[in-house]
Amino acid sequence: MFRRFLFASASLVLLAGCSGGGGSTPAPTPTPAPTNQPPRITSAASVSVLENEALSYQLTASDPEGSALTQSLGGEDAARFLLSGSGQLTFRELPDFEAPLDSNRDNIYNIRLTVSDGTSSTNLDLAVTVVDQADTIQLTRVASGFSDITAVSPAPPFGDLLIGQKAGQVYHLNGGNGAKSLLFTVDEIATDGERGLRGIAAAGDYVSQGQFFVSYIHRSGQLWVRRYQPDGLGGYVGWSTPTVAVPLEGSRNLGGSITYGEMSYLYVFVGDGERASNAQDLHNRSGKILRLAKNPDPYAGVTPVYFIAAPGNPYNGSNGDPYVIASGLRNPSGAFLSDLADGSMVFADQGSGTSDEINILRITQDIAGNFGWPYLEGSTVIASGGPSGSIGPVAELQRAASGRSIQGIVGGSIYTGTQASLRDHYLFADPVGGGVWSVPKSRLVVGESLKLDRIQHRAADLKPDVGTVGRIVAITRSASGVLFLADSAGQVFRIEP
Repeated sequence: MFRRFLFASASLVLLAGCSGGGGSTPAPTPTPAPTNQPPRITSAASVSVLENEALSYQLTASDPEGSALTQSLGGEDAARFLLSGSGQLTFRELPDFEAPLDSNRDNIYNIRLTVSDGTSSTNLDLAVTVVDQADTIQLTRVASGFSDITAVSPAPPFGDLLIGQKAGQVYHLNGGNGAKSLLFTVDEIATDGERGLRGIAAAGDYVSQGQFFVSYIHRSGQLWVRRYQPDGLGGYVGWSTPTVAVPLEGSRNLGGSITYGEMSYLYVFVGDGERASNAQDLHNRSGKILRLAKNPDPYAGVTPVYFIAAPGNPYNGSNGDPYVIASGLRNPSGAFLSDLADGSMVFADQGSGTSDEINILRITQDIAGNFGWPYLEGSTVIASGGPSGSIGPVAELQRAASGRSIQGIVGGSIYTGTQASLRDHYLFADPVGGGVWSVPKSRLVVGESLKLDRIQHRAADLKPDVGTVGRIVAITRSASGVLFLADSAGQVFRIEP
């Protein structure tokens, strides 16, 4: 009886489960989400570009689902490029075949371009090859017939020059038609050894008053900086006393470069006079940068004093010479107020045999700065006990560098014209070996000392319209922005814009 009841109950349950034979439709299985497809890059995996020309490369990509894409840049040479949001790839600075910046210096820049849709990404390894081309620098000979040029300076307001010769002759040169005229000859000048006329700088009132400064070695052995002005009779007269005088013990390493800087201050770059220890003696003006200002009250004392130590100079007499603003130089040359940063002065310093230097004095940061000589030559320690925190050169030009060499240096200037291979380059020269070199101004960075193998040798690129170019002994940029070169043969050339 009990078994029949169980069986009947089970049958009822089974019949109920069948609902009379109809039944319900099972829930459908969800359709799986489509698999995300990665972006597709369709632009080329290699591109070539001529040196000194802009790169034109467009990264092109699409997404199968139509999703918005983002691009990014990586790889071993990524730091040399910029990638815009639209995928335009450009060099940070124009490439130079003779001074490559890729990681292994073979002029093939390897980067990785990545495109992402937010879920998946695709990479493209791109090779950018820089191709060599002729780097001709067109020159026009403006004048010839000078003898032993030692200084060239702009004569505002246009493209004229002041030319100084070792024996003391000072000329005015028309930078356009080459007309030259002798203004005067410095008197009481010593010319033995490296002595003689050392520098020229037009005064702040040159345009209205015709006044300028000349630095030279006086027969007393001192470096004199003397002011000259028209005498009203068609000639020039020098002030009876020097604007500043610096005793120099030797006949070499004299410096003497002079230039105007910010606030119409006069800067004087003095060599160590063959007494290396003087460069670190703050009470001695040798091996220093001096800064002078026009005296607002020159007749306050018993005798007139027309120039004084500039306001803001770091020393007051007890802790150092009031005229000094920086120390640690050996034989500076070619100083000029640059357009690298407000108030920065660029100059060269000739070494004793290890390295020559290109330096920057940042007026807002390097007051009381020390450039390290005689403890440092470039980054090489040549004597122990040097000062801490020395200002390193922006370029260290070793006398014997892998496949290249330099035997001396004369400071130059920055070309701002239109010749592509030289545009925005700092140009300088080796007056002994005849080399001419250039480097993009963007690479002149304090704390990042370039070596000679990263700087382009340009002597073979100079193409004069007449004659040949000798060893470059002076470089300057006129008030109108034109760069001029003077050579050992007494010629003056203009770099055509």
